[in-house]
Amino acid sequence: MRTLSSTLLAAQKSASGQPYVKVEVLDMLAGVVRPVFTRHYTGSETDFHHAATMPADGSLVRAFMDAIGNVLVQRVASPGPSSTYSSWTNLDTGSIYCNIALCSRGTSVLLFFRDALDGHTIYLRESSDSGATWGSKQTVMTPFADIVDWFAAAFNDAGIPALFFASDEPKIYVTKRVSGVWSTDVAWPRSVAEVTGLSCAYQDDWLLVITGKDGLGGYTVLDCLYGDGGSYTAGTWSALKAITHSKAASGVEFHAPFLSFPDVARLSFIEKYTGSTAYQRPHLLNTLQGTDFDDNAWRDPIPFDLTTSYGLAYATSSASVWVTTPSGVWEGSLTDVSVDVSADVVSV
Repeated sequence: MRTLSSTLLAAQKSASGQPYVKVEVLDMLAGVVRPVFTRHYTGSETDFHHAATMPADGSLVRAFMDAIGNVLVQRVASPGPSSTYSSWTNLDTGSIYCNIALCSRGTSVLLFFRDALDGHTIYLRESSDSGATWGSKQTVMTPFADIVDWFAAAFNDAGIPALFFASDEPKIYVTKRVSGVWSTDVAWPRSVAEVTGLSCAYQDDWLLVITGKDGLGGYTVLDCLYGDGGSYTAGTWSALKAITHSKAASGVEFHAPFLSFPDVARLSFIEKYTGSTAYQRPHLLNTLQGTDFDDNAWRDPIPFDLTTSYGLAYATSSASVWVTTPSGVWEGSLTDVSVDVSADVVSV
């Protein structure tokens, strides 16, 4: 038996009383904020390879390769609805047959791209002031004779960047920059029949998402970790786990993933349908609250109202999720907003 307080006893004996129930509505799915995206920019840029990142100062840094191989960059110091997103600086030239990758930590921003002629030399342009200015082109490495197809990069908490790249063998390799020197590239011990996209983020370990073909001709979206002392010992790989897959006869393909970890792991990838009424549409999904990336606990993908072949890039802070293409910029809040609907309650 539980004893009532003196206040409740007095209320119980009063002539009348009015019960009160507070009801709030939160825009969340399974405890995770659902960003409602507002489009800030609609431009005329060609749909092609691109990337985005948000340094610690809150600026939005974007990179875009046009159809003839010009590597263009843009920095918006205080991104918002009235900002200008159409101004680009021609920084370099690269291969149109490989994506580009951006990553940032603090005020450091790294941009990776492939040589336009030899097919496998990896270049880096680096900014130490959040993308305001860029240093000269550096050669990361010329790893092997096989063609480099995809890049993905992320810093760890100690400021060490790791670059992952996929070849047409197909294999995925990793190199890390320690004390200013890039390590010898090391191949992963896993296998896929073909890589159609690669992305990574960092949360205790390096988190990777790979799109590609399986051995039966179907397509798949996979995740795995590259250890940095979190869930896995540094330098070790987790098993590959499927997020979603399609059968060879379905006409469904998966391409161009982008991964970020502002509050939970948030992922976009392209679902391409080659059958009647064909489409190429980004899908967004996230891991569940309270789970680890290694748990492979993803919500079902939700389609984003856009047609693109090259994906929807993430740039995130603790307050906002930004998604971008060369010709589009959208913002969604990560703030937990509730609406009090207590006055509209009819009965309980």
